[in-house]
Amino acid sequence: MKITIPYHLVASAGASGFIELFTVPAGMKITILKTQIKFPSGTNGELYLALYYGNSKVAPYTGYWVGDDVLFVDEMSSSYQGGDSIVLYYNNTNTTESKEAYLLITAELE
Repeated sequence: MKITIPYHLVASAGASGFIELFTVPAGMKITILKTQIKFPSGTNGELYLALYYGNSKVAPYTGYWVGDDVLFVDEMSSSYQGGDSIVLYYNNTNTTESKEAYLLITAELE
């Protein structure tokens, strides 16, 4: 079945880290088909994002999603097994202001 996983990230000033967005139920598999990332106006290219599978970055293929008043649509085919987590890496390089982004992952859950 096709599912969506929405997430609103608010990264505190100077903060970075990893956030578990979704854990695949035992005995199931999920394949990410598309990730949409919206950086609102005022983000100023200071918030860097990427998706991880364990310790490996899976998207974007190179670099990070970063921008200001822009929507990225990244089509992919990344699969995760039961018990694995879809993890978002973030890094707010602005040390005085929080920054935000909106994510919407479309996936096939089997």
